[in-house]
Order: sequence, then structure tokens, then C-alpha cells
Amino acid sequence: MEACSSAHYWTREIRKLGHDVKLIPPKFVKPYVKSNKNDAAYADAICEAVTRPAIRFVDIKSEEQQALLLLHRDRKDLVGERSAITNRLRASLAKFGLIIPGGMHKLKAWLQQDYGACEEKLPVMMRLHLHRLAGRLKQVDTQINEIEKAIKCTGPDVEMTRRLQEWKGVCGRAWPCAPPTFQRRKRSSVRNQQAGRHVSKNAFYSWRKSGYQAYES
Repeated sequence: MEACSSAHYWTREIRKLGHDVKLIPPKFVKPYVKSNKNDAAYADAICEAVTRPAIRFVDIKSEEQQALLLLHRDRKDLVGERSAITNRLRASLAKFGLIIPGGMHKLKAWLQQDYGACEEKLPVMMRLHLHRLAGRLKQVDTQINEIEKAIKCTGPDVEMTRRLQEWKGVCGRAWPCAPPTFQRRKRSSVRNQQAGRHVSKNAFYSWRKSGYQAYES
């Protein structure tokens, strides 16, 4: 089967009937599509792609893994929303000559400590605008913290997590937040890594880009 949005669900259901199901990434199927996009053409392409000796398959995700990935995506969206709110705050304040130092923590510190001294100089409508943005920023921060706590408490594979934490270069306290896509890989794919630092790099590359800054220290 081609790995589409509902492929993991149907794979689990078909496996219950005793069949061996393999998922092929769409990028490996596309080169074998010989005509316009339709079900018959894609079925023929899948049958041809699966016969290739070097074809790679997608690991089947459990329901718990899929749910955990949804939490990661929710957090990623909220981090983007938080960045947009802070950019609007900086731009709005800059229009009135208030330049805020870069960084999320510096912005929050300025709002708590220095905003009161400048508030009286701003128009009433501007104050209302800033209060709304600050309230939204606080709400998004609360939601991000809730999701992070839920991710930390979730362990889709306790044994795999424990073994990987024993590798040098893998951060033990940050690993529970790593995407379960890497945690559920086959043992051979983990053995292909030269050292623990390579595991850490591959596992956390997209994770760190998504805005997980709490574990950088």
C-alpha cells in the first residue's frame, strides 16, 4: 500500500485478518506512474515499485504513536502562532518608538517590568491592542506547556527508550519528547548509527527546529 493519511489504520485492520502489509513512501511510487493520476495507474505503480530489491518501506505506527505525533504537530503549530504574536507585538511597539531586545524571554521580561513605565505614553487604543496580544501570548504559552507535559508523560516504547538513553550523546531527559517515528524504528536501523551522537542528531534535527528550546541546556 502507498503510505497515505489513513494507511496506518488500514494496515492495522488488514493485519488483523492475517495479511502481511507493507507501506511504500509516495515518493518511491511516483516514478512508476505511467499515465494520468487514477486508482488503476497508482495500483500498477505500487505493484511495480514493490518488486524493486532496494525499495524501502514505512514502519507501521500504532494508535499511541499516531496520537503522540498529533501532539507534536499541535505544539509545532502553537510555537508558530506564538512567534507570530511576538512579531506583531514588536512591530506594534516599534511604531511608537519602543524597541524591544530580541528573544522571547526578553520580550516577556519587558512586558512584566518595563511596560508599566511606558503605558501612560501610549494611546488608549494601542493599550487595548497590546493587552489583547499579551493575553493571547499567555494563553498560547499555557497550551504549549500542557502539551509538553503530556508528551513527557508518554512512553510508547519504554524498553527502547531505556536502551537508547544508555548511549553516550543521547540526552536522557529530552528523549521522551523525541518523535515516536524514530523510537519505533527497527533495531537494524539503530545499529547503523556510528555513535550515540549520530542517533541524537538524527532524532532531534526536526525536533529542535520545531522550537523545543527547554532542553538545550
